[in-house]
Amino acid sequence: AFNSPIVGTVEMTELCMGLIVFLGFGYTTQAQSHITVDLVTVRLAARWRERLEILTRLASLVLASLMCWQLWLVAADTVSNNLLTQVWELPVYPVAYVMASASLLVVIPLILQTIRSLATVGADRGV
Repeated sequence: AFNSPIVGTVEMTELCMGLIVFLGFGYTTQAQSHITVDLVTVRLAARWRERLEILTRLASLVLASLMCWQLWLVAADTVSNNLLTQVWELPVYPVAYVMASASLLVVIPLILQTIRSLATVGADRGV
């Protein structure tokens, strides 16, 4: 039993890894638990840190939106090409659509966080 590999473990690992990464990415974004390095920003004045935070959130939002859009295209492609795993010949599209849906769990919190950051800066200015 120990000398024979289990058939299909590589493809199951690959599919599950995609799910783990994208579901974890959404949770980490919502909890604002991404790793940050503040070697330079800690020396900036508060208003410049806030502006840099808004810029960073906007850049993250653009990149996450592009990633989300591309994941939906890839998921649709797995359906139209009837992609199957190599060994077990399972359809790939369910996992692809869960990953695409999970990418929305990155974009939505980024939108809300960006709005909150903009509102904070606007409130500080008295707008």
